[in-house]
Amino acid sequence: MAALGDRLFAADFPAGEADRVRLQRHLIGVIIEGLQWQVDHADAAHPVLMASNGRFQQWGGPNADNLYYRAHVDSRFQYRLSGNLAGIDHVAVSLATGDMHMAAFETSRNVDVPELAPAEDGNFALSIGREEVPGPWLQMATDHRILTVRVYIDDWTNQKPPELFLERVGREGSAPPEIDDAELARRITRAGDWIEANVVYWNAWLNQRLALIPNNASLPAARVAGGSDDLFYGGIAYALEPGEALVIEGPMVSGRYWAFQRSALGSFDTNYVDHVTSLNHRQIRPGRDGRFRLVVAHDDPGLANWLDTEGQPEGLITHRWIGVAERPQIDTVKVRLVDLDEVLPQGEPRITPEGRRKEVALRQRQAAWRP
Repeated sequence: MAALGDRLFAADFPAGEADRVRLQRHLIGVIIEGLQWQVDHADAAHPVLMASNGRFQQWGGPNADNLYYRAHVDSRFQYRLSGNLAGIDHVAVSLATGDMHMAAFETSRNVDVPELAPAEDGNFALSIGREEVPGPWLQMATDHRILTVRVYIDDWTNQKPPELFLERVGREGSAPPEIDDAELARRITRAGDWIEANVVYWNAWLNQRLALIPNNASLPAARVAGGSDDLFYGGIAYALEPGEALVIEGPMVSGRYWAFQRSALGSFDTNYVDHVTSLNHRQIRPGRDGRFRLVVAHDDPGLANWLDTEGQPEGLITHRWIGVAERPQIDTVKVRLVDLDEVLPQGEPRITPEGRRKEVALRQRQAAWRP
């Protein structure tokens, strides 16, 4: 871990003082996540769903509108995922052969709310295993090792985290055996490998992706290897000096979900709680012509659709699309902040400083509900 801390000072990581502090905090979060994942949640015979990729343990570019849960699984066993999805419109339950940063890219299909067939009160149960059973079922392949659950919270006002419970069928009520010193050592070693690969891989992945995108231009959305099978990702590499802004424009399309989110270089982290660094299809307000315009800037321009850079001059803006009939053309233009009124059409939705404080307060309240 000491060597990995020094690795953050290499030339392929951001070099600013604020970046270095952020990267070291990022490493601390990944260490906490990796130890929990490979030590406390390592037993596929007695799985416990782990809340992952939270506010302070971000890795791999998590979506601010997602709650992430995961568990180790083994195809020798049958599992049941149950709980209550009242008020939740969209989830993605899937299996994976491993984590992308551990060179595992194969994922199963996604199971969403309609297939889970929750009852009127929101209760549901999903069987997971190699052998099909009556009711909702997700088939497990012999090499599947991880169960992942993504819960979409795109209504930050009304939606709350659901109740979820994972159990191994036939072992309900049983306790896992205590591990010995040798097994603990193995788990800690696996955690170290997971942490190191995570930090190095995602920085390299982000650098490679940014190299494909001209500054302040948009990369069309496409599926990403190892990502969700019904999710299309696009990217915008912004580079802004003080007093500059990037305007992102597109049509308000119908679909299950779409959103834009800004992330930092080196870590993919974003403080989506205390800053408006993400906006989804429910939060974005269209102009009079029915199109949306997002403004990426260091300072609040007083426009409703502002993406806060948190003062970071460069970064990646990811756009995600699920269930849209057609992925739209996204246009970008860099302008001077003082010229925004001349560039934008009349009637663009605006917000007062008090309105912005209320917007951030809502994000803080929503984050406090999350695990």
